[in-house]
Amino acid sequence: MAGAASPLLPTRTLAGRNHKIITNTPTVEATPDYSDGDVIGGKQTLTAIAREDGGAGAIVWGHVYSLVDIGASIPIRVLLFNANPSASTFTENSALSVHANDLAKIIGILDLSQRLDLGTPVVLYAAQPVNIPFECAAAADDLYAVAVAGGTINLGTAADLTFVFGAEND
Repeated sequence: MAGAASPLLPTRTLAGRNHKIITNTPTVEATPDYSDGDVIGGKQTLTAIAREDGGAGAIVWGHVYSLVDIGASIPIRVLLFNANPSASTFTENSALSVHANDLAKIIGILDLSQRLDLGTPVVLYAAQPVNIPFECAAAADDLYAVAVAGGTINLGTAADLTFVFGAEND
């Protein structure tokens, strides 16, 4: 189950480019622990990340704030889709399974493995600088994301993780 998307900062246009920041706090499970390959928070919608329906751009950064320290060696990977992966079912805290009809919608993977302790209780997990180009479906301005555990993760509450994605639009 995905949380509501809301911009962390207002959209602004600089030198002809549109910069967009999307924040999602999906509902996660405190128990049982997540295992390597489990879906974290279900399918997230990156609402209106493009400037217009069928819009294009690039994901240029992504990170997750965690209210618990899940460890320095346990990445969270995020699959990005340019259209709704509606043939797949992304069950919270269960093994990832992408339906064959949704494979062509995958545009990239963010590996959130850089770790920085921001002081109790927040730990930031970030991706290396990225440039994942996207073009939304013709009648949509959304992208979709599915986070996957890279090892055993023990969360404390249903709101322990907040994902933030940054994009530049053409």
